[in-house]
Amino acid sequence: NEKIELGLAVFLSAAFTLGIWFSITRGFDTLASFEVPVEYRNRDPAQQIVNTSANTVKLQLSGSRSLLDAVNPNQLRVRVDLSKAATGSNSYTITGEDITLPPGLILKDVQPPLVDVDLDLTAQRELPVQADFVGKLPEDRILAQVRLVPSSVTVIGANGFLDKLSTIYTEKISVANLEGSGAIEVGLAINPAKLKLATGNRDTVTVYYTIQKKRSRKYTRARNSRRLAH
Repeated sequence: NEKIELGLAVFLSAAFTLGIWFSITRGFDTLASFEVPVEYRNRDPAQQIVNTSANTVKLQLSGSRSLLDAVNPNQLRVRVDLSKAATGSNSYTITGEDITLPPGLILKDVQPPLVDVDLDLTAQRELPVQADFVGKLPEDRILAQVRLVPSSVTVIGANGFLDKLSTIYTEKISVANLEGSGAIEVGLAINPAKLKLATGNRDTVTVYYTIQKKRSRKYTRARNSRRLAH
């Protein structure tokens, strides 16, 4: 009986100690918020993400102050699975299954709890390239001739976005730096978030240009008179 009583006393003492420890540590639990990027995964290659209602969400986490202070942002992940997404608008509720947390932390809240993702079919299109000249030439000079090689490129993007495009522009070219005739290599002004070049297309074009001196009005009138005489 003495052994039973002693064992019971030890058990009750341990339980009492654990209860106090849990109540103390529980009392030290605190809340902290973290802004975490949303990873949209498993998208069908035949689709493009056109728009999302949120690129980040705010996670409210609970845990000890020491754990929260030690959190590395790379340990927090929010993943949305697009494997079953359809073309058009899709809505996803973010749950605990979509979130990765370090051990010891508890998810309390997600804001926003719902994200919308708009998808469109991927398309490919050949579009002409146009040189984007900026600045002014001297008063007595004109840009007489421009030729681009290649004159067109094939781009890949969302079908609806490509429908609104008629031209691909080069990066800006200052005419103030051009003289006589020559050629310059310049990049294409493409937003990589919306467009990419099809395989085999370069991201630069060669711009051949000719700058000439303006003809005076007197010379133009004399030339027109000779034409009329003939």
